Amino acid sequence: MPAIALTPPFVRLAVSILVACAALPSAAVVPTSGDRTVPLASEAALSWPALRVGAPAAWTLGASGSGVVVAIVDSGVRATHLEFSGRMLQGWDATGRSLVPTDGVGHGTHVAGLLAAARDGAGMAGVAPGASILPVRVFTDGAASDAVLSAGVRWAAARSGILNLSLTSPAPIAGPAIREAVNGGALVVIAAGNRGAANPDWPARFAREAWANGPSVAGAVIAVGAVDSANRIADFSNRAGDTAAWYLVAPGVALLSASADGDASYARLSGTSMAAPAVSGAAALLQSRWPRLSGGDTAAILLATARDLGAPGTDPVYGRGLLDVEAALRPVGALSTLGPAGERPLSATGLLTSPATVALAQATARSGLSAVVLDAYRRDFTADLSSRIVAPLPMAVQRAIDDLDRRMERLERMLPGESRLSMQPGDSFALTGRDAIGDYAFGAGARARDWFGVAAGLDVAALANPYAALSPRGALLGRGLSIGDTTLKAGLLGGSESVTSGTGWTSVSATTTVIEAQRRIAPGLAASATWTRSMERGTWLGAIGSGAFAAADTVRTDAVQIGATAVLAPGWTLAGTRSWGRTPGHQGAGLIGSVGTSLSDATSLALVRHGALMPDDALSLSVSQPMRTRSGEARAVVQTGLAEDGSALLGATAYSLVPDGRERIAEIGWRAPLGRTSSLGAAVARRWQPNHDSRAEADTLVALRYRMVF
Repeated sequence: MPAIALTPPFVRLAVSILVACAALPSAAVVPTSGDRTVPLASEAALSWPALRVGAPAAWTLGASGSGVVVAIVDSGVRATHLEFSGRMLQGWDATGRSLVPTDGVGHGTHVAGLLAAARDGAGMAGVAPGASILPVRVFTDGAASDAVLSAGVRWAAARSGILNLSLTSPAPIAGPAIREAVNGGALVVIAAGNRGAANPDWPARFAREAWANGPSVAGAVIAVGAVDSANRIADFSNRAGDTAAWYLVAPGVALLSASADGDASYARLSGTSMAAPAVSGAAALLQSRWPRLSGGDTAAILLATARDLGAPGTDPVYGRGLLDVEAALRPVGALSTLGPAGERPLSATGLLTSPATVALAQATARSGLSAVVLDAYRRDFTADLSSRIVAPLPMAVQRAIDDLDRRMERLERMLPGESRLSMQPGDSFALTGRDAIGDYAFGAGARARDWFGVAAGLDVAALANPYAALSPRGALLGRGLSIGDTTLKAGLLGGSESVTSGTGWTSVSATTTVIEAQRRIAPGLAASATWTRSMERGTWLGAIGSGAFAAADTVRTDAVQIGATAVLAPGWTLAGTRSWGRTPGHQGAGLIGSVGTSLSDATSLALVRHGALMPDDALSLSVSQPMRTRSGEARAVVQTGLAEDGSALLGATAYSLVPDGRERIAEIGWRAPLGRTSSLGAAVARRWQPNHDSRAEADTLVALRYRMVF
């Protein structure tokens, strides 16, 4: 049966302690006495190994290892050392020589100090200064048998989720006991060994086994090598070799830590034994911050976040690289969040508000929208989601040019009878006409909506019915009935498309039922009244949500628009509209848990001159107020924390949908055909209080477009 030895071996360890102590200044190695003398160097300076691996990042968050028990399976620990005051648990001497696991060698005490020495302004501090220590003695005269080590591992695994084994053997040893510990969910951290070999010694080499780090394993085994103060692999340290995917390095050269010589004594030692407790301490920090974190997940996080050293990526010398606690405290993998609609990925989460819902973006930008998000290991982090709720895009030259293109490319052809085909190649078409009963229309795209209201025939964007525009560019089927000077129209608009919220794509669809009455009051004077009912899916009042903001329910909006047109003189037409809408309360867009009943309105006025500069051109001047909510609120329901059983805790915050400003847009547009193959268009627009934001500066857009078709 193989025997194992301390790392370094017992005889060398005793000599190295004596030499190290003799070489240190008297103030740096405090003799055994009642009180510790503050060393010449500060505690922080003497704790550089903990600082090197990023432990202070956890301390700043209040994670010190408190509440976590780490078993040190070693030569025992001097329980009365002042660095461990109040955190030393009743251990076990697996050798049977003593009722308590005292440390006659000093190896286990030194390891314990590097792992959990107090952060109290004296001496040095370990990586996890708040962790509790469970000492398990397995060595007799510097060696231990398979049976004793196995018994010690089993006893420790029954009482702790993290086991530190700073020991090695030339042959496999205690494998079944370590396997049982891993199957039970323990993280077993083992020193790689001090022979400068290409592969770790046993039992660290068990890290390569499927039972030690397989996908269905509850716990894990991590092998640990040593680097010096310059992060170079120590000459004596065994390399990662065939355990590279489960191998980390940490400082392990000339490290100061607690000594078993007295309650206030310290010594310097080197070895992979000194590197292993840094990893065990880091595991304790993570589990004190996230108590429900399993041993396997803890290991996966530490391995995934290690700082790359040596050859890029995982390599046979440094394995995964240098332990990095600060990186391990950051989210790993895809983030998600919980809300009323369940768990949704955060990567594609966004909400692009509309003019009617822009107040939500403004309110969350001012006060924030704090939520708990989960990483791939179900660890909770706090994130401000307000940046994912954005206002409508500002006026842009490209959008203006696209609008000009749609109007400049219009092609019209008279068909037999009184039918007219109006087309915008690649965008939309409308087939309209009149028969014995009245008007009819069939079409698709943006032009199809222009069959209703005073926008028909004037081709001014500001006059379009904003509530009919809630339907994507889909199909139109409409029918009209003329009775004297009155025309009754009814139609159905519907469509679907994939749209982006700015951070993710989502599918939206809507159908809008339209009923309209138009009446010619006098020559050149007409009025219209239009009722619409829009049923939106995947969007609400034009707001587009994706991921955790994806819309949950079908949203209904009923609206009425009153419009009028007056021919002031040949070629001159004045038109205006006023619209009011009501959207009943509904379940909102994912994290927007609910939206109360809201009222909205919109206004437009336009003066159009046909034949202004040439026979077929059109010049328009329009002033409008886009759709604006005048009453209503939305409630954001986000995850605020985790209960003890891991279930989500939700909290709600109400936000008004009423903006503090009122956007107004003035636009001058002109377009003209230049023969059969070319056209010219221009637009000048200015917005005041853009996106209904009273604090926003006015913006201006100027666009000129010339097109030629070959």
